Amino acid sequence: MNITIIAVGTAALALIIYLTIFFILSRIFIPNLNFRKSKLPRNIPKPIIKKIQFLKKRSKNREDYLKNVYKFLTRKYQGKRRTILTKPKLLFETNLEKIWKIKGFIPCHTFSNLIRIFLVKSKKFKDKDIRIKHTFFQFSIHQYLEVKIKRKWKKVDGWAKGIGIKFGDHARMFK
Repeated sequence: MNITIIAVGTAALALIIYLTIFFILSRIFIPNLNFRKSKLPRNIPKPIIKKIQFLKKRSKNREDYLKNVYKFLTRKYQGKRRTILTKPKLLFETNLEKIWKIKGFIPCHTFSNLIRIFLVKSKKFKDKDIRIKHTFFQFSIHQYLEVKIKRKWKKVDGWAKGIGIKFGDHARMFK
């Protein structure tokens, strides 16, 4: 009986430590994964501004612009399961010039931040039209966006396209 109590207590303690690390400390120490929206940078590198203007010109309306941003960024970057374990430095990267040079994997919070920058800096969206959401995915925290289009909130998870989840949906534990 005492061994069972010790085992259950140890498992409960391990779970509490795990939840504290992944759901509280990660949101405190990892940039753009905060409990609140991070401030958008004032200065955006010229190549990003040019791409925003290009996509804006090719878009008929806000929804079309959102889809064009999504298509562009999901071609340039991908989300992949467990890749962050081999590239942990990317969790803390906030320099847009460095991020812009990356091809391939970026973390979900960096992906969400880029989409948010593209939307707000285009002036087609206000920051209040964008909500940052968090969910449980693969035993860790996952971030995606909800964007207001025609009075409805559309789920936007560019990172999740890399694992087969389509525009309008998001990664979650049981999908």
